[in-house]
Amino acid sequence: MKFNRIIATLLTVCNFFTVSGLSNSISAYSKYYEREEIGYNGMFFRPTFPGSSALELIKYTGTDENIVIPEQLFDYTVTTIDRYVFKDNQNIKNVTLPDTIDYFDAEVFSNSSVVSVNIPESLHVIPSNMFKDCSNLETVIFHDNIQLISDTAFENTSVEIPPEFKDKVTDEYMRTSDVTRDLTDGEWTYNLSYGNMTAEITGYVGNNTEIVIPQYIDGLHVMSIVNSFKMPKNIKSISIPDNVRFSGLWIFGFAGSDLEEITLPSYINALDDGLFKNCKNLRKINFRGNPETFTIQNNTFSGCTSLDYIPYPESCTKVNIGKNAFENTGITDLKIDIDSTVGEYAFRNCLYLSDVELNNAVVNTRAFFECPSLEEATIKGNSKLNEASFYDCNRLKNINVEDLSTPMTNAVSICPDLMTINNKKLFDDTTGDFTPDMKDFVSRNFFGVDDVGFINMYVISQAEKIVSEVTNENMSDVQKIKAVHDWICENTVYDDGIGMDRKNHNDASVFMNDSTVCEGYARIANILFNTAGIESYYIESKNHAWNIVKAGNNYFHVDTTWDDGETVSHEWFLKSDEELRESGGSHAEWSADIPSSLHHFQKNILPECVYSMGDVNQDKRLSIADMVILKRNILNKNDIDYDGFVLADLTFDGVVDAFDMVRMREMIVKNNYTMGDVNQDNVINSEDMIKLNKYLLCQEEMDADGLSLADVNSDGVVDAFDLVRIRQLINN
Repeated sequence: MKFNRIIATLLTVCNFFTVSGLSNSISAYSKYYEREEIGYNGMFFRPTFPGSSALELIKYTGTDENIVIPEQLFDYTVTTIDRYVFKDNQNIKNVTLPDTIDYFDAEVFSNSSVVSVNIPESLHVIPSNMFKDCSNLETVIFHDNIQLISDTAFENTSVEIPPEFKDKVTDEYMRTSDVTRDLTDGEWTYNLSYGNMTAEITGYVGNNTEIVIPQYIDGLHVMSIVNSFKMPKNIKSISIPDNVRFSGLWIFGFAGSDLEEITLPSYINALDDGLFKNCKNLRKINFRGNPETFTIQNNTFSGCTSLDYIPYPESCTKVNIGKNAFENTGITDLKIDIDSTVGEYAFRNCLYLSDVELNNAVVNTRAFFECPSLEEATIKGNSKLNEASFYDCNRLKNINVEDLSTPMTNAVSICPDLMTINNKKLFDDTTGDFTPDMKDFVSRNFFGVDDVGFINMYVISQAEKIVSEVTNENMSDVQKIKAVHDWICENTVYDDGIGMDRKNHNDASVFMNDSTVCEGYARIANILFNTAGIESYYIESKNHAWNIVKAGNNYFHVDTTWDDGETVSHEWFLKSDEELRESGGSHAEWSADIPSSLHHFQKNILPECVYSMGDVNQDKRLSIADMVILKRNILNKNDIDYDGFVLADLTFDGVVDAFDMVRMREMIVKNNYTMGDVNQDNVINSEDMIKLNKYLLCQEEMDADGLSLADVNSDGVVDAFDLVRIRQLINN
């Protein structure tokens, strides 16, 4: 005997393709497989697939007439003969095949000189054209396990198929010995594989609502379940045995079914994405296996409203829970005392979940999201809470933390009832500050949280303190607004770093941190204005935030962020809609929002800011006419109504006086009016003198704007002294 080994490298290349309807192309990969090729007496074998202990005969190059194919070589078993191995071979005569062979590929012996051959006991099908044109063939040894014989298998030979096998002959074309039939036994449909005489389940057509996947059908061993298996939606209970294999539990199509209970095979260590989604009656999952790690993937039990516990094998030392895995389930008390990871939104909208206890857990963002009944959480061992692990749990009152050094930075958000850690208050009502022994813990872990009970109490307390210091009941609305505006600008620094840092986007950012961004400015301004008795609104655009306030009966925009510089500015203080729109950019458009529960005082409207400061006559433009009205009021020649008084307080000091007159004059000049330009043609010349002279001689009337522009001496009257002053301006 001669043995030789050759290393053959086969390259399998999968084409690139695009799945219609998906936004991304899915490209297959290329992979090299190395399979050892074994030579023996002119026969060459290789494993049926990489890593297999079964061999296939792939070619024969010898010249012997009598061939005995071995049952085993080394640690391998010969089970397969590849296509065309002996085709057209005119040397062979007597071939002995081992009973371990259970597969013939196409036309193994066709047109050869074979004289005698035996059919292996494990081979149940003799394919088409297998011995076609073998004119020397005389003896074929059949066996009782043969199930099918092609009517062309022995075409053009002298071999007669024995009478006892006549009913096995079929005119069906069978290229190889791997032939299947679609059959049914009354309840189950299945594929009969003649190659290995096993069954593959394809479906259930019975009427029972409680089923057990059979291990045998019609005496055939059930090996697997097809991917296209369809389970009726009305099945309530199903048990899957260990010996049945399948691509994944997803093939059963459990989602949305009436399933109430399932027993899983021992080799299951993970539950597929969306496996039991919307199985509203599912109550119990039984495990046969004992895996150390168990994974519940995304959306696995989402919508299982009758499921009231977390199912995993008792043997587990770690469980991984995917995104939305238990969203909207009936869980009431959650206790996981082994290592765990909890994915985003894993327990979203669990309406009845009231208590959570985790040990050595990594809890991801918003794992507990919109759990309206959750009142207490306990975190033990070497756990880590990520940002907003508990989000919008409005009844959460207490979190027990076994170790206060547990990472839990900003782990809660929108939990307005949360007041204690380890049942100990964090806010001291008497001092208006955090309790001294917990202050460091709070500043380390809650500097960026939003709408959390004890933080809200702190913000309210600080707001009341500040407002009491900078305002009083005798101040006008404008004075109060300015006092709050100036305090924020003087005590806040804009954060030029990471704008999206959570510390900059909450109500407490100005009080708890050394800097913030526009959202932090606008939020605390809104709270301070309201605390001072000013009607206020939180306003936002695509990339900015500010406020609208009510002074008297009028609304105005106030932007503390843009007024905060090296010195306090009032460039963006008490502005109208028109003024903001004209500035464009971040102020081009806006809407109102209620960013947290501390802003629920805000009315559900978006006020119009109609008038600009200085528009005393409320005609929606600043002009000489406003200055005339203001001047006459200062001279006690007329009264300004309440709204006009607010609009006239251009120095924001609560009184209307000559300083406001000076400020209005500056604003008018800024708007391209020039004192002395009586006829308002943007030029001071003799025509202005002539017009003023005619007015003084009572030869011509002059409108209000002209009179205001004629009072170049700013003494409240138009007389010859103004005429002299205009002459001087012309000469200059």
